[in-house]
Amino acid sequence: MRRNYRVTVRRICAAAALAITVAVGGVTALAPAASADVAVASAATRSAAAAAAPPVNVCVLPAESQCMNDWDGNLGTYVQAVRFYHYGNSGGNNRILVIYINTISGCGTSGGFQPFANGSGLNCRYNGRPVYHLQWAKNGPSGVCIASDDTSQYAFNFPCNGGPGTWFVYSSSSYLVGVGASNVLYDDTLEPNAPVWLGDVTGDGNGAHVYSTSAQSLSLTFGFNNDGG
Repeated sequence: MRRNYRVTVRRICAAAALAITVAVGGVTALAPAASADVAVASAATRSAAAAAAPPVNVCVLPAESQCMNDWDGNLGTYVQAVRFYHYGNSGGNNRILVIYINTISGCGTSGGFQPFANGSGLNCRYNGRPVYHLQWAKNGPSGVCIASDDTSQYAFNFPCNGGPGTWFVYSSSSYLVGVGASNVLYDDTLEPNAPVWLGDVTGDGNGAHVYSTSAQSLSLTFGFNNDGG
């Protein structure tokens, strides 16, 4: 029987946490204050604090000349508007708030923050790495995030409170790994150590879709750049 890891609202009990800013690749992201009692910063806390953090552009490495873009500014739920566009002069549609959720911890134990499915091996593979929301911010926090709930599909927009489908691990090699998508893949195949990355299937030219893929040959590395407008 399939476990429900898709992008549906997942209730997570968490105490409220103050938000602080942290440096991510030279730019500022949001992080909840450290606390042993806080598993995940509350959605309300992240939303309120997001207004204080500057937006960035999430761009393909190494050149960072092509970035994620909310195509035509379409924030509709399930709309596959997550595409690539060149850095700068995007009309604000490249603007993203990189919002910290938590850092993966507790590999080999029953504690810590372990968002990946038990048995997948991914909590240990990415132990110590941060998990983020990528929230569109053309005119400030939108409440809409980049999401992925399976492999071999275009990334889409979904409310940021939609659970693990809107969570992405930033790996030590600069890949963005979809938590919800990786869990669905493991649920389908029971194949361990099989992440689902963000990448492309037709190149990263203007208008090309950001793609959710389990094929590393199609994955891309990303950096966080200052907002180019």
